[in-house]
Amino acid sequence: MPPLRPEEVLVRTTVGSISAGSELPLYCGDSRSSREAGYPRMTGYKNIGTVLACGEGVTGVRLGQRVFASYGHRTHAVLPKIR
Repeated sequence: MPPLRPEEVLVRTTVGSISAGSELPLYCGDSRSSREAGYPRMTGYKNIGTVLACGEGVTGVRLGQRVFASYGHRTHAVLPKIR
């Protein structure tokens, strides 16, 4: 992971959601789109995770706190300060 900037946090994903309207039909092969799903692709957009590290300028978020954020399906993310 890259070093954190003063206003960034490192989050480990616990749970991610998938869009029932667009991503789930692609996954199940039921999409109404005439375009074939291309892979690899970034999916997901809402996540619950745990703060693993905070930049020196982050306030209002603590290590170990559970947070809700939008960053797609991945195991970890470096994000701007979460409110």
